[in-house]
Amino acid sequence: MTAELRVIQVTRYGCPCCPRTESSRKRALEHVDRCWANPDNRGCKTCEHFEQDPGEPDVGLTGGEWCELGVSLAGKPWLALCPAHTDPDNPFGKPGIDDCPDCITNDKPVPPGPILHCDLWEANR
Repeated sequence: MTAELRVIQVTRYGCPCCPRTESSRKRALEHVDRCWANPDNRGCKTCEHFEQDPGEPDVGLTGGEWCELGVSLAGKPWLALCPAHTDPDNPFGKPGIDDCPDCITNDKPVPPGPILHCDLWEANR
């Protein structure tokens, strides 16, 4: 006698702007609110001024991403990269991470890369 397989249906929720899916509706909605491919978020990936060079990985050349209007995509640096924390001539000493506006935005460091909600955003043509 062989055992019969059970059929299990799974519900997944997909972002309308990119291929990402989630098993949780809440997490899927949270993703849509920060998705780089969602034009409502006014992010780099959907902006007319965003440029991307894939480089040539076959020969070891890395690419890059930049804004034609000069908006920095460097993010807010973490402690090790912050000038206030690495400047030996800082007369006030090294600030605590909670006191440094260059290290913290909304209680979390902002990593380098495309940004969202840019005031200079224009729809990609």
